[in-house]
Amino acid sequence: MAPTSPRPTPTPSLPQSFGGEDVRWPRTAESTTAPRALGAVVTLRVARTGDGGTLAAGLTLPRTGGSAAAPVVMTPCGRSVALAARDLRVIAPSGDDVLVVIDPSHGGPQLGAVAPNGDREKDRVLQIALEARTALAGRVGRVVLTRERDYEETLGFRAALVDALRADAAVSVHLNASPDGPRTTPGTETFGSTADGEGRRFSGVVYERIRRYLQTLPGPWVGDRDAGAKYRVSAAGRDYYGLLRLAHRPFVIAESLYLSSPHEAALVARPDVRRALGTAIADALVAFTTTAAPGSGWVTPYARPADPNSPDRHVCVDP
Repeated sequence: MAPTSPRPTPTPSLPQSFGGEDVRWPRTAESTTAPRALGAVVTLRVARTGDGGTLAAGLTLPRTGGSAAAPVVMTPCGRSVALAARDLRVIAPSGDDVLVVIDPSHGGPQLGAVAPNGDREKDRVLQIALEARTALAGRVGRVVLTRERDYEETLGFRAALVDALRADAAVSVHLNASPDGPRTTPGTETFGSTADGEGRRFSGVVYERIRRYLQTLPGPWVGDRDAGAKYRVSAAGRDYYGLLRLAHRPFVIAESLYLSSPHEAALVARPDVRRALGTAIADALVAFTTTAAPGSGWVTPYARPADPNSPDRHVCVDP
């Protein structure tokens, strides 16, 4: 009898949709007026500020006023300072091209989640964001990162940069912690803005692309009972999360894997997984900004209590 050839391992089928079309989102109103679209600047060298201080080279800062010769910018810690134009490169706001912003969350003393193996969220999300920028090359007009190395930024700064650039879309890259428990499927989740008419679609597009990739990886998985593309509204009837509440452009928070899970932390420690997560985020930004892709995976979130209102005595230090 002739030897039989081994059967090839079937490629897992990837769902094109994760449902949720019947889930309706509340619609809230913006509580502030969008700032002027003055664009941003990049410090080319250590820049002296009008108040006698300095800012490090390589910072991308939203312009909030001043003139071309002496622009007023917001620093990563939220201070307003004047700079000299000779130290800067200008980034014009979005126009005929597509401009997207990728926000690696946390930074500096804000570590984010910490894995059992010691990996820190602030480091892993920066790596994923850099992979996303690489994957976007040649696919959209311009890509801006809120930070390209490790330093602290306030939520107000991140939102101001997105607004000043009039970004067509922005994604804040996170890794999760404290799940409700084990799941049979990946517990990835995205949060979109209820004040943005495109928030529901955007969150569904980002969720769909990330979840579709995670389906190709082995479990075990953890997550919340209501994992999916969702919203969170505060007791005051506004977007709960500061980034979504403060920004006036399409913004989504993406929580792809649970860093608190030893298995999922081991996955995100792999360069190939980070590269694929960056590609999934890039695919979502392209789909949202250049097509009418509807997204999927929406869920109705369960009610969550407000975070403890403890005083923040931390002092942010600009790089």
